[in-house]
Amino acid sequence: MENVESRQLRRRLAGALLLCVFAMSVIVWQTSPVIAASVTVLAVIVAFWMPSGARQRIPLQRLEALTEMKSVLLFDANGKVSWANDAFLDLLGASLDRLVGRSHDALFASIAQTTYQDLWQALCQGENSTGVYELVHSAGHTLWIRALLVPVMNKAGRLSHVVQYAVDISEQKKRAAQDVRVRSAFDNSNSCMMIADDDGSVIYMNDAMNALLVSAEDDLRKAYPWFDATKMLGINIDQFSIVSSQQSRSLSTTMQADWSLGDRSLRLSVNPVVDKRNDQRVGTLVEWQDRTHEFAAEREIQAVVDAARGGDLSRRIDPTGMHGFLRQFSDS
Repeated sequence: MENVESRQLRRRLAGALLLCVFAMSVIVWQTSPVIAASVTVLAVIVAFWMPSGARQRIPLQRLEALTEMKSVLLFDANGKVSWANDAFLDLLGASLDRLVGRSHDALFASIAQTTYQDLWQALCQGENSTGVYELVHSAGHTLWIRALLVPVMNKAGRLSHVVQYAVDISEQKKRAAQDVRVRSAFDNSNSCMMIADDDGSVIYMNDAMNALLVSAEDDLRKAYPWFDATKMLGINIDQFSIVSSQQSRSLSTTMQADWSLGDRSLRLSVNPVVDKRNDQRVGTLVEWQDRTHEFAAEREIQAVVDAARGGDLSRRIDPTGMHGFLRQFSDS
């Protein structure tokens, strides 16, 4: 039978180990959530292994303080909430009293019943599970979390508890949805759009941009023999010698540059892309315009005007290829 000194030593060692592993889990969470979860589960196991007197020395409030860096839920073997830390309660806008006893499938109602059954079966077999789940805040709006569920097995190899670690990714989901809308707008735009990262490497071109480069490929190759319209992604805009990445990084407003390649005339409008959350520059948006016909019409009009000033009124403007105002002007 264990003597008093042995029990006291065991209590001290268990308490120290519990504090250490919880501290480790907080430190390594950002680099390895799985490792962090594992050491925390070890702490929970130690807590149940300790004699009751030792467990009383590290009350639930202290465990809650040690896990306040992440949202944590504890479920019993039947899938009912038995505890949650303040971080999770704040995330959900709920009190512990109203949360305790709620079932996992009711809390995460967006999970299909068959998926939930498979999930809980895997947990009962001792398998970790990760996923993205939808929650409803007490105020009624939707939350999204990325969760890691870790089963805690008893000595008989049966499920005792499930520890769930959650990270709020609602803002990430919102930004992703916004990105999809912006991407769709760019993809379907008639304007020729190119986006380069902060180092000047091309990371995106819409369909209109691809079509322009294909049509201008022969003219571009006269100046840049290496040019291939199908291999533009990853190319640095410095190679065009029109707008350098250094120039684009210093931009605070739109900059325009006209570019002549043989008979083709292009206008580039360069805009900085700034992350408004931290006011940091993240790239460059370049709009390309093929103004070959417009520039040709402008030159022809100027020639007619100059001839008229010299007394030659016989010159006429060829309206072929002209549109809008220029077409109306040539017909007048």
